[in-house]
Amino acid sequence: MGNALDPIAATLLEKLQTAQSVVQIYRSAFPISNSFSVGFDNAVDWLRKNRPLVKLEVLTDPIMADAVVFFRADANIWAGPLLPPMPDPWISVAISAADFDEFFADQRTKNQHPDTSRPFNATPVQPDGTTLINDFSRLNETAVREVVGYKQARWPWAAFAPAEADLCNVVAQAARNGHKVSIAGKRHSQGGHTFYPDAVVLDMTDYNQILGLDPVAKTIRVQSGTSWDLIQRFIQPHGLSVAVMQAYPYFTVGGSLSVGVHESDLRFGPIIDTVNSFRLLLADGRVLDVSRTCNHDLFGLVIGGYGLFGLILDVELQLTDDMLLEQTVVTTHAADFAKQLRACMTDDSIIYGYARPCFVDDGRFMDEMSMVTCKRIPVGAQGAAPFEIQEMTYLGLRKLIYDLSRRYVWGKEIKWQLQTAYGDNFGINAISRNNLMRADIRIPGDYRSSSDTDALQEYFVSVDNFAQFAKDAGAILRQNDVNVMSVGVRYVPRSTASTLSYSAASDVLGVIMVINHARSPQGIEAVARWTRAIIDLALSLGGTYYLPYAAYATKDQARRAYPRLSEFIAKKNQYDPNHTFCNWFFENYCSS
Repeated sequence: MGNALDPIAATLLEKLQTAQSVVQIYRSAFPISNSFSVGFDNAVDWLRKNRPLVKLEVLTDPIMADAVVFFRADANIWAGPLLPPMPDPWISVAISAADFDEFFADQRTKNQHPDTSRPFNATPVQPDGTTLINDFSRLNETAVREVVGYKQARWPWAAFAPAEADLCNVVAQAARNGHKVSIAGKRHSQGGHTFYPDAVVLDMTDYNQILGLDPVAKTIRVQSGTSWDLIQRFIQPHGLSVAVMQAYPYFTVGGSLSVGVHESDLRFGPIIDTVNSFRLLLADGRVLDVSRTCNHDLFGLVIGGYGLFGLILDVELQLTDDMLLEQTVVTTHAADFAKQLRACMTDDSIIYGYARPCFVDDGRFMDEMSMVTCKRIPVGAQGAAPFEIQEMTYLGLRKLIYDLSRRYVWGKEIKWQLQTAYGDNFGINAISRNNLMRADIRIPGDYRSSSDTDALQEYFVSVDNFAQFAKDAGAILRQNDVNVMSVGVRYVPRSTASTLSYSAASDVLGVIMVINHARSPQGIEAVARWTRAIIDLALSLGGTYYLPYAAYATKDQARRAYPRLSEFIAKKNQYDPNHTFCNWFFENYCSS
């Protein structure tokens, strides 16, 4: 990190010098040779030599890789460093010394006895020859017949990833033998959407070639296992950007189409609006070209269809221009958000507009909001703009604060303090559109507790009904003592293109929640109860809920939320009468 960190290390020493009795330091495992690390070691050495009566303890977290320090100097708690353009690289944390002692004791135990729970994407082979598979929630472990992909060496003659003919052969063989086929990418759906008992699971993550780019037409064709990260890196030198994708670039294109993702660019709706065409392998072995004008019924069935109509082989996507954006963060309230969002939509220079309601369980909960807008910086004012693809900054600090918010009320306070002050980008006010969509999945994704899990939910309500939904949903969450770790609100314009569209009735706001809950049967049942209550609330307001998450909704709720579900099932029976393509979502909501 160079000499720029030397002054920051010096300010660390100044803060440590104030301690008279206790210093506890929790640090990341940043390289010992960089200037901040040297300054850090010098500060610790100074304490040992000049304040021998100060009780000093340093813990190092081997998972965090950047320069993060979280420390107590007597009663003062600090976290950092936040690099320039921050006015101060250290933030003062408003928690008690007793709370920090509790945290420090927890981390000491964690470092001595690290949790070795198996990550969700491990696929161990069992003595009976089946393979155990799970998704991000770690709540749906299922024994499948096999997981097929390059990494599983199904095709020993293949030098690299499977070819189209290999995939066709696997599906044909499964159909002949009466076996089910499920399709998996990164497996971040959380309701068993990517596997089924005794099924053959197609792991598509190595089917990831970029097949062609037309910079003039701003289109790209890719195989369905291609990650958005790979696409971003390929198109960035051409001044292009993905139009619609998740905030995390590590998912596959095929998976994103299958769940019908959306994001925060006010000019675009769900991802289906940016798909020009794709090729689809059906259960009967046919490969069809699908677009809005060719086999058009399949276009809306497959995008947002959760892999139930066939295997997407490759996709042509419509891209947009990359651009430099300036972020503004303001604090508002749920009752005012709709009006402020509409004002943003009348300003053509504002590209992104979204908000995060407060997740701290007090009077601000689901009412106070941090609203973020991103305005395009005129080309002449850009200068040497940082368009190159970059990794997310402050990963270790973000991960630390995220973990603290899972366990401690004061952790949520710190996280909300940063959110309202700096937005999602920690003070980086000028950022390219590509880099804006590069959140790091390791922040929520590395959690492996055997007792609890992080889960996502999303509800959709009209812009006008958002304030009422936020108030009533907040009451349900508080009544059930739900550990809410994050909430986001994103605008989605009306779209009827997908058969299972979540914005068919009107423009909506998607309310995305990250929660932490117990993995015990009692804990899961509690989540199911209050989830159904919030679904009923959304339905009463003319809204709906998002289908990629845990299957807590009743069949009746699913049919009320998605009135075209019967049509979806009828088409499934038409195109795949033997239900060769199958998953838990189909079993829960589409089977008789």
